[in-house]
Amino acid sequence: MGNRIIERARKDGQIYKARYVQETIVLPDGNSTAVRGTVPQKIDKHGKRRLPNSKEGEQHLRLLIKQREQQYWDHVNGVDKDKQFSVFFSEFMSVHADVENKPGEVKNKWKLANHHLLPFFGTFVLSAIDAKLIAKFKKEMKAKTSAQTGEPYSMKYLN
Repeated sequence: MGNRIIERARKDGQIYKARYVQETIVLPDGNSTAVRGTVPQKIDKHGKRRLPNSKEGEQHLRLLIKQREQQYWDHVNGVDKDKQFSVFFSEFMSVHADVENKPGEVKNKWKLANHHLLPFFGTFVLSAIDAKLIAKFKKEMKAKTSAQTGEPYSMKYLN
């Protein structure tokens, strides 16, 4: 895995340092592909740009790898990014979850979906669901309480 500092030039000619990450991964079909990019700079509490450290570089690289693998599976499975979440979820459950899980697990997954996922994400198209929207969903879930006990949901339940 490559995780190093490089120098880059801005449009105005000014030179700055950036953290560059690169790794070659093998996709399930046997083809290898390079995943690479520069890690976005952070703004510190004083408003100055800060060069990301190597740990942040690794985290960014893992995110890039995950995105590349997701692109691969979307291509293989023919996922339509303009499809509504509710339609996609129903198809996913009928093709994967209903087949690979016990009836009790399938029932629990549908219950969770009908109470939490579908009311929140149901009308969104898949391409509109991003990290910000998921963070908003998690925040709302942490604020909810159980109808039976009146207590907040446990972290195990939320994850």
